[in-house]
Amino acid sequence: MGRGLTRPELAVLLSYSKISLYSALVASDVPEDPYLANELARYFPEPLQKRYRDIMPRHPLAREIIAAQVTNSLVNRMGPTFVRRTAEETGAQVRELARAYAIAILAFEMRSLWTAVEQLDNSVNANAQYSMMQQSARLVRHVTSWLLIARRDTLDIAAAVDYYAPGIAKLAKQLPKLLGTEALKRHNETMELYTDIGVPEKLAQRLAALGPLYSSLDIVTVARERKVDEAQVGGVYFRLGDELSIAWLRDQIERLPVQGRWQAMARNSLRENLYRLQRDLSARLLEGGASGAPATLVRDWLAANAPAVTRLRETLDEMRTTGALDFATLAVAVQEIRQISRQ
Repeated sequence: MGRGLTRPELAVLLSYSKISLYSALVASDVPEDPYLANELARYFPEPLQKRYRDIMPRHPLAREIIAAQVTNSLVNRMGPTFVRRTAEETGAQVRELARAYAIAILAFEMRSLWTAVEQLDNSVNANAQYSMMQQSARLVRHVTSWLLIARRDTLDIAAAVDYYAPGIAKLAKQLPKLLGTEALKRHNETMELYTDIGVPEKLAQRLAALGPLYSSLDIVTVARERKVDEAQVGGVYFRLGDELSIAWLRDQIERLPVQGRWQAMARNSLRENLYRLQRDLSARLLEGGASGAPATLVRDWLAANAPAVTRLRETLDEMRTTGALDFATLAVAVQEIRQISRQ
């Protein structure tokens, strides 16, 4: 009891997970997606890719190869339970989940990150590499769920990557300038931790950005809808998070102990509601293409909503003194932020 699965048991679980997912993908229209034709080419050695790429789509096993490539990526990177759990939480079909996953790894250039982490073999502790892979997988899990909830009707891989990837890249480069005090402190501490164990600075920067980039799809969406630069939205978004202690509240939600599927889904729902409220508040501050420094916009908004903001801060201060927090307590805090967003 409590010892976990042995390696042979894990191997069996992985195998059956892949068999099930592969069968579902072959029976779907996923292998026909033009963007996933790249997976067919990636299956072959590089010399063959250069010489015969044009005729590869006519390969008699093209659909099966694409389905196998997507299956291996999903299960190897995200684990054997990812597809089932995400489908249960979002109500998505396997074909939708596979497309959302593809958008996530392409928009965030995850393959290059994974390759860089794998190249650290024998130069950093293996446990540190596992942690890096786990952090990147958590981002992909969040983005996949976000897409399935918010954009399920528009899961065109090429269009979604074109829509989100440039804004994500811009945010990633400018993060240190956009983060609030607490978030910046955490970002710098994370980066220092990685460089101290021998991770190259450029890779350490990417790894430190994984946490803040959970919010990137929300920020890019607001920027596109409000026709405002992503940096402007990001500055407002992260400063609001600091001023309203949203990051602290999200951390408390993440730490909630769960027992079973329903509590896990309740925790996920609470966390996603908080992300959505922070996005909606940021969008409200930027209505009509509001210009000005993010710090000024947030300061003016706080002043205009002083009574409600004061009430929220008092509530959160009281929660900090109570110690361990439960679902009901944190739900009250999220509701307080929802009340502010409606004003």
